[in-house]
Amino acid sequence: MKVPTPTVIICPGNGCSNIRQSNWYGIIYEKLIEKNIPCICKDFPDPLHARRDRWVPFMRSVAEESSPGDPSNVILVGHSSGAQAALRYTELYPVHGVVLVSATYSDLGDAHERMSGYYPQGDTNPYLFQDMLTNCKRECWYQFHSDDDPFIPLYEAEKIRDGLGLSSTYNMLSGRSHFFDYFDELETGKYSGLGISRWVDARMKTTQQHLDALLAVEGDKFDRFAQSVKTLRRKQNVQTHSQSATFEWIKTSRELSQLEHNMTQQLERMQNDVGLISSSRTQEQLELDALSLVIGLKD
Repeated sequence: MKVPTPTVIICPGNGCSNIRQSNWYGIIYEKLIEKNIPCICKDFPDPLHARRDRWVPFMRSVAEESSPGDPSNVILVGHSSGAQAALRYTELYPVHGVVLVSATYSDLGDAHERMSGYYPQGDTNPYLFQDMLTNCKRECWYQFHSDDDPFIPLYEAEKIRDGLGLSSTYNMLSGRSHFFDYFDELETGKYSGLGISRWVDARMKTTQQHLDALLAVEGDKFDRFAQSVKTLRRKQNVQTHSQSATFEWIKTSRELSQLEHNMTQQLERMQNDVGLISSSRTQEQLELDALSLVIGLKD
């Protein structure tokens, strides 16, 4: 079973009517595609106002289209208004990771920004940081800010950092303004070690190692229960059951139920340890994942 590579979704700043020709978005898109990392870099609706009630649903639709089996298997890369959208998106939906570039805490008194709907207003519309961390582990949040951003003071970025409880994944760079230009740290992690490519490679390698180890340990158990499933199916096809056959059918059904329970626990441990399975998956979905592994429906 191969771990699917997460899809990177570029969330731009406002005012970008042609996202691939704006700032560094097209550059990072090409670099990731060259490294076989799936990336979506498409125009967002309502580019001037970047309203929350337009952008967050649009991002959800992109996630569902790019990863239909598991829309949580995405990495959001948000710049400026796109960073605000990424924050609010992750209050609602699980993701594999988030990269924030030039994020701010408040609307800074700007009426146009206030209309977008992202920012707290007194006691209303607060950031739900705990929900964000539930949907994306703290170690999978990365934040970039510049010490000379002309629009967003450093203390604004630090309030986002502190709300998420970031430390080593918060990266303040010198002299990068509002990050209008491509910066190598974003993709390769040069100087900082926080690049998307390195991050994806490391996470995929770790996840695959955990999965391979699990399958190696559980392989014999999988085989035994897979045979039980086949036996059960054969018995279900028998038109007339003897008393003993009926007893075996019940016994095999109990074994199958125990298998579902055991594999669900294993998958939940993988979710907690590795982040392979989204925290939003229901008990039923986890059990189906377990059965799929057993009977070989997944590669």
